[in-house]
Amino acid sequence: MSDWLHAVEKLTRPWSDVLSPWETDGNGYVTVDYQPLLTMLDDACRANTGNRGGSGADPAERSLLDLQAFTLREHIDGTVRAWISHLSKGRAEKELIPAVGQLAGLLQAHHAARSITDSDYERLTAFFDRWCGRIWEIVDPPNMRKVQKPCPRCSVEWMPVDDTYKRAVWIEYRDKLADATAACRSCGAAWTSLVAMREIGIDVSDVEQGAA
Repeated sequence: MSDWLHAVEKLTRPWSDVLSPWETDGNGYVTVDYQPLLTMLDDACRANTGNRGGSGADPAERSLLDLQAFTLREHIDGTVRAWISHLSKGRAEKELIPAVGQLAGLLQAHHAARSITDSDYERLTAFFDRWCGRIWEIVDPPNMRKVQKPCPRCSVEWMPVDDTYKRAVWIEYRDKLADATAACRSCGAAWTSLVAMREIGIDVSDVEQGAA
């Protein structure tokens, strides 16, 4: 199965993932079953969602993620229906999940008939994997850690946010700190590896838990 068809499967059908021992606190490899990603996105539009590893998002950031979920769903729905209308004389399926499958089938048929250019085919099939990634960012947001020192580039440590102050530099990671990145919300500076972070004086041990 091609990568894009695998993405369609994850969007529209139940799927499984295997968590490694460092994701399960040393409990070995564990298979986790998930709903279709589009179903998970619908759930995120309706209510605050949990995740497999514990989100670093506070309630305010969770509400923002819910808004992002709604916006993303509207974007996916509009894109799918627009391209079905462009590629077919028939109507799009009423529900989004079968409509996504309908679009995938149309793209396969047009590609087999050579009635779509290779560049358009590659561009359109890339939608599905991109949507998988964006949905997962919402339903399983990264952990956030605040850095307890000023930004090494702009020297800002605290910055005003609404009616309060928050630290400027924060660390983001998903399953382990070894994959962490750091960024400053004041000047936009970013460091994409532990080595780069240590070179400018940021150590993962010098953080406090909680959303930045």
